[in-house]
Amino acid sequence: MSPNPDPASLPARSSSICRNSCIAHNVESPDLGAYEAAINELVCQNCKSSPTAGDYCADGQIRSCPLSRYSGDVVDVLEKAEQAWRRGK
Repeated sequence: MSPNPDPASLPARSSSICRNSCIAHNVESPDLGAYEAAINELVCQNCKSSPTAGDYCADGQIRSCPLSRYSGDVVDVLEKAEQAWRRGK
């Protein structure tokens, strides 16, 4: 696997942290909405943690899902980790 795979190519069983890392790498936008849309498409659609996972996930809508609640922090940390990795190359 290449170091920066296309998140859509990751298997459904792939961990959400791996998918989020790919999203943080591939989405370039100052707007968190672009990241949330990518997370919804690439993580939420395959979620096994909520019986209503997907476009109309109740946990995501009321922000009881940790990824929904902390997606901004997740993206921020992953982008900082990638920047540190690039500096260390």
